[in-house]
Amino acid sequence: MVLLEDIAAPLLMLVHVMSGLLGSGIWLAGVIVMVRTIKTGRFDDLRKTATITLLIGATMFAVLLISGALIYPTFRVYIRGGAYGLDAVSPYSTFEFELKEWVASSSIFSAIGAVIIAATAENRAKAYSSIVLAMLTIVLVAIAAWLAVDIGRAGLIYG
Repeated sequence: MVLLEDIAAPLLMLVHVMSGLLGSGIWLAGVIVMVRTIKTGRFDDLRKTATITLLIGATMFAVLLISGALIYPTFRVYIRGGAYGLDAVSPYSTFEFELKEWVASSSIFSAIGAVIIAATAENRAKAYSSIVLAMLTIVLVAIAAWLAVDIGRAGLIYG
């Protein structure tokens, strides 16, 4: 169980949601910076500005994953468990939650790849590879957010 659950769980949920929103916004700004920088052909600027922006966005995604992991014990007991829990009442929502978790977790790999490639980009091919990975991250996070909203719309998420 989460320590001081009544206080910690709502705060962790707030951190979880806000880090997701901020991370997505920062990440999108990083992609825009990358595209603008590639058009000018200044790869030194790309390595500096885009890497810093993407690294901040990736850090926010890491906070998102860690806060989600800290919330999970409370979620497991009160939302999924028990005779009236999500597992018993709506197995499809349980599947949807697990799918959201896998999609969100896999986005960290494309995020790390985008940061590493942007940091070492010396030509357009590497720069475009970094943009593709960054866009893949945005798509994965958007899918995870859509799944979370769909679960929440059903009134099955703790909040």
